[in-house]
Amino acid sequence: MSIREAHNFGLAPKVTLLNSWGVGTEDFMQLDAKTRENFWVGTNAYYGASTPVAKKMAEMYQAKYNAPPGYAPCAAYGMARLTLRAIEKANSAEPGDIIRALENWETQDWPGKVWVNPKTHQTVRDFFLLRCKKPDQMKHQFDFADIVAVSGDPRMPDTLNECKEIGAL
Repeated sequence: MSIREAHNFGLAPKVTLLNSWGVGTEDFMQLDAKTRENFWVGTNAYYGASTPVAKKMAEMYQAKYNAPPGYAPCAAYGMARLTLRAIEKANSAEPGDIIRALENWETQDWPGKVWVNPKTHQTVRDFFLLRCKKPDQMKHQFDFADIVAVSGDPRMPDTLNECKEIGAL
């Protein structure tokens, strides 16, 4: 059930709504503040993250687009930074060299600590749980939510996503 449907049928804000994974900011901008009330969402990106990289990225983005960055710009920014830094670390633009340079690499980026799991080649980084604010709690039009929990501790076994053979690179 979408948050709009829950609100339209009178469930929200009477009951807490939880979306275990959503894009956050992009969704919030589409919804009236009353509709967001009592809504919790898990997301990989939120412009309110307090890391130095997140603060700078959000500031630059808001200056250019007059709105906070959502998941897509945050993800693109993080992936571009990671790729460029991996090319530097590998001292090469060859895919195999970049993959080897990334394996088991730990760095700091906009979500905080980012680690590349050498078995799965996936980034392990913080996941945010947000609680939307009531309209009277918002300090400005984009003050959508508070970060109430952060976790970068995945529970899925590596064997479920393991890269056993990535080819001859």
